Amino acid sequence: MNKVLLTLGAALLLADASWAVKVRDKKSGKEVCLGVHGGVWPKHLLETRCGLSDCDRRKGLPMKFLAALILLPALGQAATVFDGYEAYYEALPNRLFRDKGTELQPYSLEGDDVARHEWHGMAAGRQQRIDVRDGQLKINGRVLSPKRVKAFPDEVVSNSDLGLGTTVYFSKGWVCVENTPASASGTAVRHKAVYLIKQSGKQQQGWKLPSLFASCTAIRMQKGQVQFDKVTYRYLDGQDEPQGVMFKGYAIQGNKFVALGSLRSSTFVEPGNVYKFSVEPN
Repeated sequence: MNKVLLTLGAALLLADASWAVKVRDKKSGKEVCLGVHGGVWPKHLLETRCGLSDCDRRKGLPMKFLAALILLPALGQAATVFDGYEAYYEALPNRLFRDKGTELQPYSLEGDDVARHEWHGMAAGRQQRIDVRDGQLKINGRVLSPKRVKAFPDEVVSNSDLGLGTTVYFSKGWVCVENTPASASGTAVRHKAVYLIKQSGKQQQGWKLPSLFASCTAIRMQKGQVQFDKVTYRYLDGQDEPQGVMFKGYAIQGNKFVALGSLRSSTFVEPGNVYKFSVEPN
């Protein structure tokens, strides 16, 4: 970032033939010129001794240089604008699922009207098969029992979560499935059911994560600990419409959800558009 900002300052200076300012050398007591001559931007500012007439003739720092000095701190703190939550999550470090997700495909059996969706193939170093039948998830031949799924507070494990449109992600020892039910409408489409499943031998353990603007791509692995965000709307006093969202960090410790204390704020940049937002730097 510093190199970029210095380059901007250099570009502004190149438009001027030269600049200089009078300063007094504390050791010698003599007045000297501190400046750049001939419109050349060196690797560092050159201090050159020169006559007073030279300093007077150059009349100090140009306004373009002063403007650059004023802009540098502001540019260094500029917020980043994201077109969608997936773009924001993909910019996060230490993501557990880095590959693109794969959407399950519908299929049917002769004489059976049960809704089925599946995918099979090579992923995370092994053959994988994911089946969803009437909302029940089966991973590599093993049904994930709802009793083995711990839901985040205010979330509910439901067979209506998975079906048409379900997308699966793989990482070594982990599977994640996500879906927005086809029946969702209005603001409900902002919620997505996200199930994280740990595969260990013949055992499976699952967690249902917070749903607002959720995604498997938002899950991180930090020092062996699974981390994710709970997204909530951010309101200003007296306002009915949200002004942005807050990303509050959580971790899975054992089988518990533990708040990390990390919090990032975002601001919607277009009225009525909750999918385009700016995020201030940490």
